[in-house]
Amino acid sequence: MINPIPKPAQPLPIVVRNRILELIHTHIFAQGDKLPSEPRLAKKLNVGRTSLREALRLLEEEGYVRRRPGVGTFITVPRSVSVVSRLEQNLGALEIITAQGLAYKFSEVDSRIIKADRTFAQALQVPINDPLVVLRRTIKVRNRKAILSTNVIPGTVFGDAPPVWPDEPLPKFLEQRRGYPLSYGMATLLPVAADSRLARHLEIERGAQLLLIEQIDYTSDRVPVLLSREYWVKGVVDCTVIRVRRKAPDHAPVTAVTHGVLEPRNRHVPNQQHKGEKHVPTTEVRPAGTGFGQS
Repeated sequence: MINPIPKPAQPLPIVVRNRILELIHTHIFAQGDKLPSEPRLAKKLNVGRTSLREALRLLEEEGYVRRRPGVGTFITVPRSVSVVSRLEQNLGALEIITAQGLAYKFSEVDSRIIKADRTFAQALQVPINDPLVVLRRTIKVRNRKAILSTNVIPGTVFGDAPPVWPDEPLPKFLEQRRGYPLSYGMATLLPVAADSRLARHLEIERGAQLLLIEQIDYTSDRVPVLLSREYWVKGVVDCTVIRVRRKAPDHAPVTAVTHGVLEPRNRHVPNQQHKGEKHVPTTEVRPAGTGFGQS
């Protein structure tokens, strides 16, 4: 049964798109099905044909439907993009995506400067009210919003550089342009449901499943330089983790799950400890969640 759409909280074409996606995901419409004609479908959804056409255009760009002039519109459910990553490797979203040979583009990129509150000050080990640079952008894969990434960096890391998104991945920017090579990260992985804010931003249904990765990255001197939060949209980008059973070097951070908390992930696991290199503890446990504010 196709119920009418209630009063929307998002632009109507997005609401119509999401409603049709819901009908696809609940198998009201299946792979290969022909949609009702535009006048009939618009009437069933209680929307105008202009909004319906825009919704179908978005769905066609994302690979969910195929329109054949003079014939009709057919369901062609796209396969999710599958990315594979090693659990012990500390790689960012762009590094994982590009390693799979996938193309991406950005949307809704913004940057701003805020003052550190108590939570940020504690996480990044800076004084309260110190300037922090907040960088946020949405990563699209195959014309579908896949990841919402928000990053907080101490203002001292940027120095006199403008607080704008670099073209390259943040770890590369921090190492090559700012002189802060990342050594390891403390990450928490959590399944979450999209609230109204995330649903509106990622153009998905409220309650849709997301993978949340919260992480603090450190230099080898244990200086925190990056606090990040990434929301991965399930069904758009599905992340598969490879876990290799082997003994880790005694001096390297160990990846382990303790009460749902993912332990340190190292960017580079050396074959031997270099002279003068600081020892990274393998037993550190921190509370689940970083207290990361809403972005």
